[in-house]
Amino acid sequence: MTTTTEQDRESDQELIDQTQAYLEYRSRGLDPPPPLAAAWDRFYDCHTPRLRAVLAHWHLTAAEREDCLQEVWMAIVAHLSEFRPDPGRACLSTWLTTVVRNKAADVLRCRHPAAGLRGGAEDALLDTGLDPATDCERHEMRDRVRGVLAELSARVSPTSYQVLYQRRIEGRTVSEIAVALSLTPEQVRLHDYRTMHRFRALFERSMGRENHRLRPPSI
Repeated sequence: MTTTTEQDRESDQELIDQTQAYLEYRSRGLDPPPPLAAAWDRFYDCHTPRLRAVLAHWHLTAAEREDCLQEVWMAIVAHLSEFRPDPGRACLSTWLTTVVRNKAADVLRCRHPAAGLRGGAEDALLDTGLDPATDCERHEMRDRVRGVLAELSARVSPTSYQVLYQRRIEGRTVSEIAVALSLTPEQVRLHDYRTMHRFRALFERSMGRENHRLRPPSI
């Protein structure tokens, strides 16, 4: 006789299978059948509150949590097809929690202090979550962030840079930026997401340079 727990497990696995099938269709540029699209909606609605609950335990701002949640879902979309349940190992909830933890840790590592750029904003931008041991180290980190921002401004469109600057440094909301730059909220989020990835790549590259110190650009 099948127990309620076993039925729930089978139902969960069916939803995972259908969601993976949905994502497979989307990855091929095909329109998924309605039942699979409905399964994706159920999967999203079911897990979004859980992901938010996990993020709530991290010391992130409201804006960082929303951005992080988007990155978590992008990672889920990209890698859910690789997930295979194993009774002896991680279940789906554990896997999702790991994704959230990794993305949240990335945010803390890559926070960009803005106090040096605008009075107090640079401290927010420069705070990597590691609390520099000396003022000298903090000044060097600020200089590095400034240098990366200067390099970034030459590599992305003026609109993308303005979105990043207003969102991450000035702390404006998506709605405020959308109005200021005549963009839709979706366009603001897309610009912000892509530009943040460019920033992080440049920042990590600068951190990997040996025996080289960036001069602080004129800001």
